[in-house]
Amino acid sequence: MSAKSDFEKAQKWIAKAKADGATELSLSGLKDLAELPGEIGGLTALTRLDLFDLKVTNITPIAGLRALTVLTLWNTQVTDITPIAALTALTSLILLGTQVTDITPIAGLTALTSLDLSYTQVTNITPIAGLTALTWLNLSHTQVADITHIAGLTALTRLDFDNSAAFDLRPLRGLGLLAAAPNVTKIDENRYIGGLRFANCAAAKADPRIAEIAAIPNPAIRARELFAYLENWVPPGQTNLPPKPEPAPTLIAIIDDDQLELAPDTPTAAEATEHLKRVLHDRLLEKSQDLARFSNEFPKAAAKGKLLGELANKPFEDLDLFLIHLE
Repeated sequence: MSAKSDFEKAQKWIAKAKADGATELSLSGLKDLAELPGEIGGLTALTRLDLFDLKVTNITPIAGLRALTVLTLWNTQVTDITPIAALTALTSLILLGTQVTDITPIAGLTALTSLDLSYTQVTNITPIAGLTALTWLNLSHTQVADITHIAGLTALTRLDFDNSAAFDLRPLRGLGLLAAAPNVTKIDENRYIGGLRFANCAAAKADPRIAEIAAIPNPAIRARELFAYLENWVPPGQTNLPPKPEPAPTLIAIIDDDQLELAPDTPTAAEATEHLKRVLHDRLLEKSQDLARFSNEFPKAAAKGKLLGELANKPFEDLDLFLIHLE
């Protein structure tokens, strides 16, 4: 069937949908359809539109279909999804197998509960961070490596990223519903719907234990085992030790007018010097008060702490730093 005949057939289907006041339309099956008829933009009553398995690249004509709740673009040649940015009623969006790389336009689709990005060219999923209504997200067979922005999607009951580039899985630990048994449906002995799937992802390839957990049949149990393992997991090549602090710059102290001061030629900037002195002042007040509380165990030390507190408990500009230093 030619592109022209498929286009004409699409026009007829659209005309019939408009005449019937239809709320659903599928142009699937028109495998040579490379262009959407402009008339589709007049089907403002549509709540579901299926455009899968077409050669369509441009979806601009659907930009005004504000009533859509389900949109399927599965296995099309679509690369630019900007036209769907205004379709804020969408609850389900299927981009499986498209050529999409940039999902920025979906950032405002906060009604979405189902999003399929599998087999796409997407690598950056930052725009999904605010889609907190999502219950299902599919990232399987993508090059998405950083899943940090999934951490806040606590409504997820199904998450798939088999054969993906995901490596650090620790952001998943707060997604407790993935490990909830009621959210998993058993099909047969080894098949389930729901829960968490991550077989052959980058993390599983790098860590034998993660690969072992990924092979657990029940997705809910799989998620619980993974979360427990991740509690003490450290990415290969990293350590649990905190980073070493940068060495502090050398400070030069002088006595000026009987007061202890930092030398004007200190290597730090003037603002940093002022800030440092104020921090030290606050620290002195805090520690003096702590020391003063030990009046029963260490009366002399507590008395000294009380004295230091009194000396330091005044506006910073009025402090006698030299006297405080001597005490």
